[in-house]
Amino acid sequence: GEGLAGRLLRDTPDSKRLWSRLDHSVEQLDSLTTRLATGRGALVRLVDDETYGRRVLENLDVTLQELREMMTKVNAGQGSLGKLVNDPSLYDDARGLVGDVRESWMVSLYRGFAGLWPFGHTSPPEAPTAP
Repeated sequence: GEGLAGRLLRDTPDSKRLWSRLDHSVEQLDSLTTRLATGRGALVRLVDDETYGRRVLENLDVTLQELREMMTKVNAGQGSLGKLVNDPSLYDDARGLVGDVRESWMVSLYRGFAGLWPFGHTSPPEAPTAP
């Protein structure tokens, strides 16, 4: 009655729960293998077509290498994105610019007049009240 086999053979709530989980896992695995055996998706093609699988993996290797090189440059502060990511003064400047635009008199004027024209009105018109 000890060990995994002992736990499975006992009639306890834990063993029933374990059997239920095992049964569910086997059903899911059976469903997956059936779908793979009868399907025509990318995973089946990766498994069945060796040439295609090699080409996909080679492309994935190249893509990951290029992504690694790009992130190395970004982390080193190279290029526009690298400068934007690594230079906090650019973030502060952009944030200040957005704040200035929000506070500008032109934006305030636009907000004030936006509801006066039908093409600027985005909410549905109110229904007339019953007499």
